[in-house]
Amino acid sequence: MKKSKYLLAKQPIIKFNGGLGAILCHECGVIAKQNLSEDECQGKVNLLYCKDCCNQQLQSLNKQLLLRQNMYNDHRRHNIRGKWVQVSFVDRMKLFHSIELINKNITFFEQQLNFHV
Repeated sequence: MKKSKYLLAKQPIIKFNGGLGAILCHECGVIAKQNLSEDECQGKVNLLYCKDCCNQQLQSLNKQLLLRQNMYNDHRRHNIRGKWVQVSFVDRMKLFHSIELINKNITFFEQQLNFHV
């Protein structure tokens, strides 16, 4: 099967309850924002997650980032048998790219939290 070159971006989940719009969280379904403006009702807002889900995601991402940064900086890692093995250049590049991806995700969830302030 051929991979698509287009990524599907998540759109805010907007529900209208008695004429008042609300944006629902993609993770837990809780109302993230109520009383929407006209632009927000048309989906011109990037709010996708509630404050609690953003905080949980940020905690998880920060743990992953710390682990990968330690592995990258240490130049070696522990294998199952307790011996130290050298990390290859390819593995270090994979770690570097995963660190970049985690940093992008952290930036995204920090922006989501700014919508709640």
